[in-house]
Amino acid sequence: MVLPLHAARQATLGNYPGLTLTEARKELRKQKVSVDQGAEIALDAQLERKAKLESFEEVARAWYERGPKQNLDKPAIVLRRMELQILPVLGKFPIDCVVPRDIGELITKLGRKKPTVAKKALSDIQKIHKHVGKFELVQPGYNPAVHFDWSDAGGSPSSRDRVLTDAESSSC
Repeated sequence: MVLPLHAARQATLGNYPGLTLTEARKELRKQKVSVDQGAEIALDAQLERKAKLESFEEVARAWYERGPKQNLDKPAIVLRRMELQILPVLGKFPIDCVVPRDIGELITKLGRKKPTVAKKALSDIQKIHKHVGKFELVQPGYNPAVHFDWSDAGGSPSSRDRVLTDAESSSC
C-alpha cells in the first residue's frame, strides 16, 4: 500500500451564482492540469491572499464583526466611533503602513476636544492591532499602538475622592 506524501488539500473554485457549473468545470480542468504539473493550488491561493495587504478599514471592520458586534450590548456605539473618529484618518492606509505618528496625531487631536472619546478610540485601535497580530496580517510584533496609553489621549483617568461611610461599607 502506497501512502500519499501530502495530505489531500482542497481549493474553492467560487460561489454560485457568481460561477456557473460550466465555468466551474472549466476551472476544475485547468486546476487539475496545474496540479499534475506540480502546482500547489491551495497554497498558491493562500499566498495570494496574504500578498494583498488589507486596508486598516478592512481589518477594523473584520475586528468589529468578530468582537464588539458579537459581544457587546450596544455595538453600534463602537461602530459609530470607528466611522466618525478613526476610519476617516487611518482607514485608507494599508494595515502595515499605519505608524505610531499617525495614531499619536489622531489621539492627541481628538483628546483636546473629547478626551473620553479619545481614550475609547485608542482602546479600539489597540484592539484592532491585537487582532492584526493574532491573524498574522503583518510581521510578528508589529503594533504601532502599543506605545500609547490614556495619558496620550487626554490624561489619566481621574480618581474618585469619595469614600464609603461606615454604614455603606457595613451593608455589603
